[in-house]
Amino acid sequence: MLVAKTTAQQQQGLGGRSSMPANQGMLFVFGTPKYQCFWMRGMQFPLDIIWLDSNGEINQIKSNILQSTYPEAFCDPQKSSYTIELNAGTARKEDLRVGQILSL
Repeated sequence: MLVAKTTAQQQQGLGGRSSMPANQGMLFVFGTPKYQCFWMRGMQFPLDIIWLDSNGEINQIKSNILQSTYPEAFCDPQKSSYTIELNAGTARKEDLRVGQILSL
């Protein structure tokens, strides 16, 4: 899993990459829970985005977000401490659901 902890890493995210291996993702680690929004700037492949609270509980899942949605922002209506970006379709394949707790 790729990890984005710094502001610069979080702003770059997966933008500019042509693909991501099927067994990888990017974990965004935020120090304090807050409302998090993501967009598809610079993305070259679709994503699933999963927002989690400080306990690792899934708050929200947005699936199959296409590159063409930029500049639309996708936000968690709850405060989150972590966000995971995965290749589109992975959340469904792994049967991830709101309320499920993930080990981080």
